[in-house]
Amino acid sequence: MNFFRSVDAFGILIYGHTDARASDEYNMKLSQRRANAVSSIAQSAGVNVVDVKGFGERQPRAQGNSAAALQQNRRVEIYCVAP
Repeated sequence: MNFFRSVDAFGILIYGHTDARASDEYNMKLSQRRANAVSSIAQSAGVNVVDVKGFGERQPRAQGNSAAALQQNRRVEIYCVAP
C-alpha cells in the first residue's frame, strides 16, 4: 500500500504472470486474478490504474523448470506512466 501512495505517475499498468506448471487456460485465469488483486490495492490507495492484464505463462522471465526459474515467472509487474 505504501508503494502505491508514493507513486508519482499519471497512472499504472499491472500485468500478472504465472509459471508453466498448469494448463494454459488455468494460468491465464490465475494471472488475471493476480493482476486484479494488485489493481484493487492500487485503486484503494487512489492510484489511476490504466491497464490490468494477465499473460499466463506466455512471457516467462526465466527458462527452465528449476525452482528458481518457476519462482521468477510467478510475478506481477507494475509499470508507471509518467505525467
